[in-house]
Amino acid sequence: MTLAAPAHKETRDFALAPVGAIALTSVLIAAVLVAWAPGFWATSLLHIGVFLIAIVWLASAVRDASRWTSTWLYVPLALAAAWGPLQIALHATVYPFETAASSLNWLTDFIVFVLAAQFLRARSVRDRFLNTLLYFGFAVIVIAIVQSFTSPKWVFWVFESRYQVIGPFVYKNQFAAFVELLLPIALYRMLAQKRRAFLYGFLGATMFAAVVMSASRVGTILLAIEILFVMIASWGRRLVTARVALLLFLQMFVLLAACTAVVGWEALGEHFQDQTSGAIRRNLLLSSIQMIRDRPWVGWGLGNWKAVYPVYALFDNAQFANAAHCDWAQWTAEGGIFFTLLLAAVFIRSLVLSWRWLWGAGVFFVLVHSFFDYPTREPVIGAILFALLGAMSAARNESRTGSSAIKRD
Repeated sequence: MTLAAPAHKETRDFALAPVGAIALTSVLIAAVLVAWAPGFWATSLLHIGVFLIAIVWLASAVRDASRWTSTWLYVPLALAAAWGPLQIALHATVYPFETAASSLNWLTDFIVFVLAAQFLRARSVRDRFLNTLLYFGFAVIVIAIVQSFTSPKWVFWVFESRYQVIGPFVYKNQFAAFVELLLPIALYRMLAQKRRAFLYGFLGATMFAAVVMSASRVGTILLAIEILFVMIASWGRRLVTARVALLLFLQMFVLLAACTAVVGWEALGEHFQDQTSGAIRRNLLLSSIQMIRDRPWVGWGLGNWKAVYPVYALFDNAQFANAAHCDWAQWTAEGGIFFTLLLAAVFIRSLVLSWRWLWGAGVFFVLVHSFFDYPTREPVIGAILFALLGAMSAARNESRTGSSAIKRD
């Protein structure tokens, strides 16, 4: 079937998908490259790009909603995006401006999910999207490694930062979450393309080593579990034999050891011995729990944790507390129990989808990471997460409908 033929509506839709996928990928890449920038303009780049793509897509697709990828995930994600405006309307937020800003991020994530679910229905388009993310991410990670050894406070050796940066990210756990989203793509490619197994194994091992170098404890542990999950799931779903899975696992282990030895693991070892950060996080969590108890149902308003926290602070270390270091506690404090239940539905669904489409397992693991830190507070991390979630939903819709215009995974 010629996808470019305009005579058939279904064919025309699939012909438009590659252009939309390229546009969405370009916006995500641009947002990653400016993630370090402290100004609002960096986040606006992501918002404006996503909204422009959505406007163009709606103009061409609104007349035929029957061709849209259908998934019940639209419901919780749409409600999550609408929750902040509802809080503002009900005067249930202590700082409407912050709630509006946070709502804009949730709306952007919802739109990214919808766009990915529409654009990535065809396997060929989806593969190009995943490969582009993988190779771009690997390039960023290599730059991050070299940059950390040469100019740790200079982004791309050009822009000076107040913080020690890791590639374009100013926080190690957000960098780790970026890697968590990409590593399963490399692992899946390693399992699916035996002739290039060493190449993809090397990509994955380098990613793992970069997180070790960054000294992200939770990130390192979750990446190790990710590797085991993908290997076990591939064998459990009979994608590979037990012998092949074991051989690939041993190859991956050797590559991990070699790459980690190159970048060094000393900083991570020292960080594991540090007990101070753990005590601080426990106190932040206790304060968040008390915030939830006082307003359990509607919360204090999305984006308002840092505004409300001083009232509930249990200690003063002369530093500004910008987050609860537990996204799930912060989401509940800001949005209430119902808001968190919406996200819990997404969390559970991401696990189910990850078992079927292993390349998207990073979505589930970043949401697990969110129990221990705040990786999705960086807008582009959330956008990539929901793009991959949309890609998995598109793949599921494809396999369910069995469309003749696209290949099965």
